[in-house]
Amino acid sequence: MLVEGQSEGDVASDAVLGALGRLGTLSNADHRLIRSGLGAGIRRFDARSSVMTEGMGPARGLLVVDGWARQSQTLPDGRTHLHEVLIPGDLYDLNIFSRGVADCSITTLSRVTIVEFRCERLRLLVEQSAALSRALWHHTLMATAVSRERAMSMGLRTAVERVAHFFCELHARMRVIGQADGVSMPMPLPLTQADLAEATGLTPVHVNRILQDLRTRSFIRLSHRELEILNIGGLREIAMFNDAYLLSPRQTSNDDQPKL
Repeated sequence: MLVEGQSEGDVASDAVLGALGRLGTLSNADHRLIRSGLGAGIRRFDARSSVMTEGMGPARGLLVVDGWARQSQTLPDGRTHLHEVLIPGDLYDLNIFSRGVADCSITTLSRVTIVEFRCERLRLLVEQSAALSRALWHHTLMATAVSRERAMSMGLRTAVERVAHFFCELHARMRVIGQADGVSMPMPLPLTQADLAEATGLTPVHVNRILQDLRTRSFIRLSHRELEILNIGGLREIAMFNDAYLLSPRQTSNDDQPKL
């Protein structure tokens, strides 16, 4: 939201600084670098709109300010895997040394406000700041940890364990941004059963049966595009969920990095 005297570019820079600041301590000089050199802008999309298509270039970095989106890849025969649900505060594609084109597609799940910037510009700024470099490295470490956990889910967890784990992870992420609590606060869930199937490697029919089972056993309640977890402890037990992989290196360290 714009405040008096603030441009959309200022709002975009503030959003990026907030996200990077959660990954590491940034100095005043780092703030000036981002504000003057990133060239971030704001874009708005309706629900189920294409933000980025696999193979599109040049590479762009994205930050979700408001709303939900999905990151996915599709095989030539049309089968699709949903890699990630992007919620407010999530950064996408900070691989600034990539081949220069998008390796996934981004589609909105709801109405979305996104900050967009060129990866090439961020690369030039990182070369001038060790703190920005550390923040991006922390982001890479977290993304790698999440990828390992997802691979283990797909390879080892049963169907009901995968769905339970998906909900537990989403709940943990939503708690960080204040859109869920530890009791039974409903949280938004603008996903279809087809989306859930693509995220868990199951069929929509199988997902439907699992959701009915979790409802019957009073683990969850789904209503009006909202999810209410009624028994988070029980759901975590089913999923064998441990949220340590979601914590940033900064959160797991007792000693914060000093300002440069």
